[in-house]
Amino acid sequence: MDMAKRVEGFFLLFVILTCLCGLSAPFQANAQTAQLMQQLLKNGDKAFVQREGFYRVVIPQGFDCEESGRQLKCRSQKSDRALLQIEIRDIPKSGSLELVALNYERRFKKMSHYQLVSKNKLKVDGTPAIVHSMRYDYLGNVQAPVGVQALYMIRQHKLFLIHFECNQNYFAGYMKPLQKLYTTFRPAQLDQGGHPILPNRASPPQKHPPASDKLKPYLKGNKF
Repeated sequence: MDMAKRVEGFFLLFVILTCLCGLSAPFQANAQTAQLMQQLLKNGDKAFVQREGFYRVVIPQGFDCEESGRQLKCRSQKSDRALLQIEIRDIPKSGSLELVALNYERRFKKMSHYQLVSKNKLKVDGTPAIVHSMRYDYLGNVQAPVGVQALYMIRQHKLFLIHFECNQNYFAGYMKPLQKLYTTFRPAQLDQGGHPILPNRASPPQKHPPASDKLKPYLKGNKF
């Protein structure tokens, strides 16, 4: 049995055991989701459900991931220094998406030869988000440019941050994997306390809007 089939089998077993044990996972697979996951997992990708149920997503193949608290850190299996992180952070009620983006940008301005390539607003799963594309030189070495793409969105005072970076020379090769990540990212609806809302088993599957057209310029690999 190859790796893709083992991963697919593990995911389906997880769903079955979750139902049998009465663990109301925030994103229990419905038929539509299961079909999507099966199709994606054939390519060696990994279905991932955040341990508290804040989101579910398909991690592209070629990454080894480790979850610590509310941070998922994935390293490329290649020698291209690629790093993918998904984080959940609490923000104050006064925090706005624009302010988060500004603070994030300020951090990277401290990097050597920092350059903001582009910044735009879009929607992910119907929720407003901002995506940044940036670059800088690793440790000040102009021979080691780093490309960065960051996407962040806010739901109920929770910041969802997707951060990707790698050597700029390899960045274009990750555009399709990033597209798959963005289009399968499903953040949970949150209650007033900021906790994931458990779905009603009797309700029909929810239809999710397609990825915003504004993502296309970032997914062609020609921004760097």
